[in-house]
Amino acid sequence: MTVHFHEEDLPEGVFAPGASIAVDTETMGLITPRDRLCVIQLSDGSGDEHLVRFGPRSSYEAPNLRELLGDPDRLKLYHFARFDLAAIRFYLGVTAAPVYCTKIASRLVRTYTDRHGLKDLVRELLGQEISKQQQSSDWGGPELSDAQKEYAASDVRYLHAMKLELDKRLEREGRMPLAQAAFDFLPGGRSWISPAGPRWTSLRIFDSTMPHRPAPPPGLPQDAGAGRPGGERAGTAGLKGASMSEVAARLRSQKRGWAHPGSSHDRIVRLGLIILPVGIGVLGAFLVVAPLLMGGDVSFVLDKNKVDVSPERLRIDAAEYRGADDKGRPFHLHAGSAVQRSSLEPIVRLNDLSAEIRLDTGLASLRAERGQYDMTSQKVAVNGPLKFQTSDGYVLNTHDATVDLKTRRMESGGAVTGNTPTGVFSANKLTADLESRTVSLEGNARLRIVPSRANRR
Repeated sequence: MTVHFHEEDLPEGVFAPGASIAVDTETMGLITPRDRLCVIQLSDGSGDEHLVRFGPRSSYEAPNLRELLGDPDRLKLYHFARFDLAAIRFYLGVTAAPVYCTKIASRLVRTYTDRHGLKDLVRELLGQEISKQQQSSDWGGPELSDAQKEYAASDVRYLHAMKLELDKRLEREGRMPLAQAAFDFLPGGRSWISPAGPRWTSLRIFDSTMPHRPAPPPGLPQDAGAGRPGGERAGTAGLKGASMSEVAARLRSQKRGWAHPGSSHDRIVRLGLIILPVGIGVLGAFLVVAPLLMGGDVSFVLDKNKVDVSPERLRIDAAEYRGADDKGRPFHLHAGSAVQRSSLEPIVRLNDLSAEIRLDTGLASLRAERGQYDMTSQKVAVNGPLKFQTSDGYVLNTHDATVDLKTRRMESGGAVTGNTPTGVFSANKLTADLESRTVSLEGNARLRIVPSRANRR
């Protein structure tokens, strides 16, 4: 497995005729007309990758590369094809089709997740790990580091193997025709090419004085490239005939009206000043149990069925928090209700509390009937029984626990008992340091191992 590096063009005869090619690009940013194309990566799946770098003053002639990418009989594999197609069309002036996009294929068959990034696909489909650390590095520098070259090569290294796995799933689920229709809809697909020529639409963001804009290659019409001077703007019938400065002034006036005192935006902000402080308290009450179940940072999406606000009270019914930890394990936090009885009382009462996380060994859950959050002392008190349980046989029972959010410590108000796959344990008290994620059993702590259970382990 070798990474080959080239300047300005690809040597002749690098790839066998007709072989499918994995393609990816590295640019200075995400806005195609402004952020120039710096590197194109290619691989035929044989184990070697080829990187072609373009300098800041490049003319983007690259006849060998343009011939390869423009070959209509050679399938091009991408991950997030529409971005790479736009960059190649704008700077090289060729339509790099026909197209296969692994991200589109993933969205069609991996509907059980919202993680469709290249790193996630490679991990799940091929069991490999790739680093995305160099993704936001400076690709226009005078020299590319070894880490940048390896990152660029890894973006095309696995696309052929991923296509094979995704095709199996597309066929299994009967979605191959839908996937092909989506590929054909992309620029360069069968539905995009007509006898009258390519239906390429462009958005003219910069005027013709933009520095370092490459001239179109010989024989390419001026309006063929996305964003090139001379292209007509698509989807702007209401703004036709208006200059960019007029459009900008109109949009600016609309935004000013939206943010004017007394506007809908102003009322939303005023309401947020009331709701958010209480919402933060409720959120804190949920998250104090999360460190007992997982390590690292977590992210979540708030979904609440109903919020009622009055001058003297706030009530949230069926509040849910869903997300995944830093290892990608999904979790779910739930409260049947959260009520602040009076604006003068800094207490939020919580009922029907639960938390679940999908661990490597199965599902783990935490249950409590009720609790309350004191916004003044920043303490959460769980009143009544508290039960932690996993699907592989671990159970912990205690009651009347208190969590201090300032010191990030938890302490049970009474005895703790539990089971493990190998026996049972008990103690007079449980304490936990949520910062270091350590749990201690204090006072008359006992562990009894059942031999028959231990032998089964």
